[in-house]
Amino acid sequence: MFTHRHPGHRSPLRFLAQPRDWLTSLLSIAAIASLATPPVTAASLVSPNRPQSLVQASDGQDVNELLLAGQEFVSSGNLSAALRAYRQAAELESDNARIFSAIGYLEARQNNYDAAITAYRRALELEPNVSEFHYALAYSLANAGEYEAAEAEYQATVDLNDRNTNAFLGLGVMRYRQENYEGALAAYREAAALNPDNWQVQESIGSTLLQLERYDEALEVLEAAAELAPDEGRIQVNLGVARLNQEDVEGALTAFNRAVELNPRDGSLLFEVGRLLLSQGEREQALDLLRQASRFLGDRADVHLTLGELLLDNNDSLNAILSLRQAITADPEQPRAHYLLGRALQQRGRTAEAIATLETALELATEQEAEALIEEIQTRLDELD
Repeated sequence: MFTHRHPGHRSPLRFLAQPRDWLTSLLSIAAIASLATPPVTAASLVSPNRPQSLVQASDGQDVNELLLAGQEFVSSGNLSAALRAYRQAAELESDNARIFSAIGYLEARQNNYDAAITAYRRALELEPNVSEFHYALAYSLANAGEYEAAEAEYQATVDLNDRNTNAFLGLGVMRYRQENYEGALAAYREAAALNPDNWQVQESIGSTLLQLERYDEALEVLEAAAELAPDEGRIQVNLGVARLNQEDVEGALTAFNRAVELNPRDGSLLFEVGRLLLSQGEREQALDLLRQASRFLGDRADVHLTLGELLLDNNDSLNAILSLRQAITADPEQPRAHYLLGRALQQRGRTAEAIATLETALELATEQEAEALIEEIQTRLDELD
């Protein structure tokens, strides 16, 4: 699908050193590596297991009947009814940690993470040394965006159970999200020691090594991950990034092509690959992928902004206007989208609209103290006066 048509192509490392503009802004080593971060893709957090049977946990007949009813509701998929039953049981037996654990599980299943956190913390007050409770709390904290607290709970989990691969994986993800890449790598290596054939762990190690700019090691690990999971497109994206940073452009494009073949409807992956292809000057292929990504990710301002910017650079101002308006709908406070829209309107000869749009861009850029953009906008306005 993607072919490299430039025999004299600059090496990625030399290309990475170019001044930052709309095209090369994707090309710093850190930016390239960050396109393949494990928290969102490679190292998905593993949810807690469903709580074990709770009927035996109580001496009260009424409580046991509620617990039994709750389990039946869970089995039938009626989580709201199950939650009501468990909450009634908790009112009757407020010192039963397992009931609060079940409540936390059901709240988390319904993405009510704040409520889940409250329930799991109550369970831990009652039974502080249960590793499963710490793990479940960590998972809910992570999904609530409380990464530092989640890291502490994953650490508590492995302190109590140092054979829990998923807890080490979660610990690594939390450290990664806080940009503690060395700490993340250490946690991922602990997970790999427990389960060396887990491709998610191996990919996470590879992605972290990319962030640390240890490309030789990253390539070796990611190639091993690809052997473990040959049908995982995300691994191919990371593999392509590693090859780019070793100046193997042909190998990188092969990996990106394979990623798209494996995941043709994954909008986020299409966007990542599109940007990477754009960074290597493969504009036609990048444009095709960005258009596809925009159809799958209609609410992503960054997707429409990137597409609109490329269309504008291609002098396709009509379609650029459409994409940039979608970017503004998704994120009205994005000054660059307004700026580019103003430029596109100017290309179409719609000067009054262009000036109004550029003035909006200038106001937003000033509020956000985007000095470089302010200068670009002001220059454009001066030209139109």
